Amino acid sequence: MARLHWAIRSESSKLKTKGKNMQRSISLTGWSSVLIGLCLLAPTGAQAEPEADDRTLVPQPAEIMPKAIESTLLDIHHTGERFIVVGDRGHILISEDGQDWQQLEVPVRAMLNRLRMLNSKTGWVVGHDGTVLRTDDGGLSWTLQHFDAEWGKPFYDVLFLDEQNGMVIGANGRAIRTRDGGSTWEEMENPVFDLGLHLNVILRLGDGSLFLAGERSLLARSSDNGENWELLTSPYSGSWFNALPYGETGMVAFGLRGNTYLADNVAGLATENVEQWSEYDVTTQTDADVLAPMGWRLIDNPVIQSLFGGSSFAPASVVLVGVNGTIVRGDLDNNKLEKVPNEFDAPLSDAILVNNKLYVVGRNGVGTFDW
Repeated sequence: MARLHWAIRSESSKLKTKGKNMQRSISLTGWSSVLIGLCLLAPTGAQAEPEADDRTLVPQPAEIMPKAIESTLLDIHHTGERFIVVGDRGHILISEDGQDWQQLEVPVRAMLNRLRMLNSKTGWVVGHDGTVLRTDDGGLSWTLQHFDAEWGKPFYDVLFLDEQNGMVIGANGRAIRTRDGGSTWEEMENPVFDLGLHLNVILRLGDGSLFLAGERSLLARSSDNGENWELLTSPYSGSWFNALPYGETGMVAFGLRGNTYLADNVAGLATENVEQWSEYDVTTQTDADVLAPMGWRLIDNPVIQSLFGGSSFAPASVVLVGVNGTIVRGDLDNNKLEKVPNEFDAPLSDAILVNNKLYVVGRNGVGTFDW
């Protein structure tokens, strides 16, 4: 019934506390450990300064490995012509039928976290060591557009508005943008990013506005293509790991311990003063009478496992996946999800529905499930 492969890596993290302000110095070996919040944060020792000729600061090509399809894979996409999956050690694989996979030559061997296609031909992948890759042939070949091993931290998501204008977000509030298709990049500056919280997902909503979510309840929106950002009042105090557009003006956000909330109109949500906001003052709301005036709905979820990815397959229907092989689906208009029984037991990071078959990726690679 099921055939699966995926992996979530652990991370080591150092938290330095000064008053209420947290400065995070993080050494990551896997995208999901931050997004997921499964994490046990273990302190790390001081590291020596790299030698001037340290080859770890120079991108190394991914190795072609016979069992790459069984390794950690974090994202999956179907272009209409082929499947593309990305993950650990710079692995990118393609398949015409979802069964036979070919590993591609890739100019980096860093963990790759997110794949976004602008259309059937052009798309981008982001990952660790500040990696940004681009394809213009539907995923058959990839070129390196950004690499920053000296920074050494991960990008978690990428959004291109067109072939020239795009944004990449990641660890510790870092956000960069390009206005020339990725030839050059500049830092994005905004008080929301100065909070230093991990930025996990960025979306373009149905009305053209932008939305991003991250750790410790962080939510923000932009009505001018990312030039300016407003911090939103969050109904949940924990971390958001992902989100999906909903209708023309809304989105559904989900994350730690299966918490799933929906906003019908992101433009109408209340905002916060970034200078006065503290992540420690946010409280979780579950009462529908309290949430409604705030513009939010709590989606009833029978599981408490963290959710990391998923997709929409009808105007209001979604499938979400997460810890321990968890799969839930439901109609968002009805405010309810249901657990889907399956044989997967390893964490899942993303899922897509193609021709009545669910394709998932996770700790053991690629898996399929008859829908």
